[in-house]
Order: sequence, then structure tokens, then C-alpha cells
Amino acid sequence: MLVYANSLVLKPVDGTDEIVQLVSKWVGRGAQAFVDPTRLAQGVGEMRFKNGSRLS
Repeated sequence: MLVYANSLVLKPVDGTDEIVQLVSKWVGRGAQAFVDPTRLAQGVGEMRFKNGSRLS
């Protein structure tokens, strides 16, 4: 099992939506799937991807 834990302080010029977009693209690349930024911003209970990875 691989676990990532990070703490970042970000101050985006264009608001938090910009960060959510970037995170959804990053997660999507790793999972080889589309990650809906709106769903991500609302809080993901759990997402499972076809390649076996999971976001919770």
C-alpha cells in the first residue's frame, strides 16, 4: 500500500478553483482516468479507478 500525505499552503491568484483543477488533473494522470474537479471540490468519499488505484 502506498500512502501520500502532504501539507501545503497555497495562495492562488485566481482562487481555489485553480488549485482544484490542477489537483484533479494530477490525480487523473496517475489514475489514467478523468477526475471531475467539481466532485473533488465537494469532497470525495471514495473514488476507485480501473487501474486499481483509489482516492479517498
